[in-house]
Amino acid sequence: MSCILFLSLFGNVILLVVVHGQLAFQAVRNYSYLILNLAISDILLAGSSIPFDIVQRLKAPVFPFGQTMCKLLWPFQTVCSMASIFTVGALSYQRYRLVVRPFNGKLSRRRFFIMLASIWLLPVFLAGLPYSSVLRFDQNSSSCREEWIPASKQAQMKLCFTSYLFIIQYVFPLALIVWCNVKAIIELKR
Repeated sequence: MSCILFLSLFGNVILLVVVHGQLAFQAVRNYSYLILNLAISDILLAGSSIPFDIVQRLKAPVFPFGQTMCKLLWPFQTVCSMASIFTVGALSYQRYRLVVRPFNGKLSRRRFFIMLASIWLLPVFLAGLPYSSVLRFDQNSSSCREEWIPASKQAQMKLCFTSYLFIIQYVFPLALIVWCNVKAIIELKR
């Protein structure tokens, strides 16, 4: 796991350095910002997942990070993961726009930064806050777990939330990526 963490951090930091150097070129600026955003979200995901996972596995079944981290850690990981996936979707959308409208395909600066902010704000509101609201730290057992209301429907609520996350985190972005790439391929074959 430490090797994965090192490679992830090293590779994404190198990517940040290289892409930062390309920001002077106006033509690739939107792509560069999206790639920087992807590297940042991947660094945050690796940094918040791997080290904490190692400690948690060593201390299992106890959650060793306390009440505050119980509310923050897993929702933060989910937000970073979704931000990465949404960034890949935005890259596909940008590529589609540039292929279909090569001279008018670039988003205005205002719209681009709205898209960039949405890449982070949507995961926070769609997943991070709802997930954080159901996490409870049990002082007696030092465990962090989901507590859904009503308590009698814990399994169903977990399944519903997991399905909801699957749809917004994978199905919708995958549909967008496939649609953008298919449309771009069709346009390139003309």
